[in-house]
Amino acid sequence: MRHVVPVLVGALVVALLVLGYGKTFFKPPQQPDVIEGQGGWLYVGWDRLVDDYPRNARAAVKLAGRVDREFKGRGQRLLVMVVPNKGRVVPEHLPDRQRAAVERSEGYGKLIASLRAAGVQVFDTYPLLEAAHRRDGRAYSPRDAHWTAHTAEEAAVAAVPLVKAMGGLPGPPGGGDQIAGWETVRRYPDLVVILRRQGVMTYGEDAFEERVYTPPTGKWGPVAVVGSSFVDRKYGFPQMLSHLLDRPVTRRVEFGLEGAWQAMAEQLKDRSAPPQKVVVWQVSEGSFANGDAPAAVEAYFKGGKAGK
Repeated sequence: MRHVVPVLVGALVVALLVLGYGKTFFKPPQQPDVIEGQGGWLYVGWDRLVDDYPRNARAAVKLAGRVDREFKGRGQRLLVMVVPNKGRVVPEHLPDRQRAAVERSEGYGKLIASLRAAGVQVFDTYPLLEAAHRRDGRAYSPRDAHWTAHTAEEAAVAAVPLVKAMGGLPGPPGGGDQIAGWETVRRYPDLVVILRRQGVMTYGEDAFEERVYTPPTGKWGPVAVVGSSFVDRKYGFPQMLSHLLDRPVTRRVEFGLEGAWQAMAEQLKDRSAPPQKVVVWQVSEGSFANGDAPAAVEAYFKGGKAGK
């Protein structure tokens, strides 16, 4: 009996620790900022599949529907351009565990379907990206988090008929961005920059093909492109869209996983210029999965500034 009591006490202590601190003891290891895959490919460590965070995805879809209704109340139209995770389009270079998760994933298709069920006009870029990857492997850059400039321009081409289908754009044609040829620029890809800041010097500069564009005029345009770094001028989506529509295109970009939502909150609050007829909103899959990313848009609606 003398030996039984200490054993029981010990078991009770362990049970209490598990109940009280289990979340700490059994918390899964934090994902690295950069996942090093096979063949020198790098992936964003903080991207999440929507399959793993269905509650976050449902809340984000509901919020996107509210954004859509807000713009409709202003006489504007919203086109949500969804960009899948890099690993979903190029899974073959991922480490085995992440690749297996992508291969059994069905959440992305459900995300697109739920957005459409919420009444949101969606431009799903996955088919375009998958086709580009199968064709020449240039949908995404191997060591950059983003699509290539070639693919960004393909996305702009595909977006044009969707924008035009939303109604005639105000103002006469003219004022679209002018484009020239391609040039090769050498720089550190963004994921390499992150690794180098962490002391990992394995990777050097890469060659990127970028289009030469006439600098923006700063004029107001009937179309706005809002989103994260995927629609930064470096990749060329807003410029090509402007060129093909032959209209100035206003651009509002914020970087980071929450950037698309921060940029949208700014777009919703901005009443300093005539409203755009069409707002093209780029949002990444990982941004739908992250519960904290939509905070800026949530704050906008909680602030009571939305239309009735």
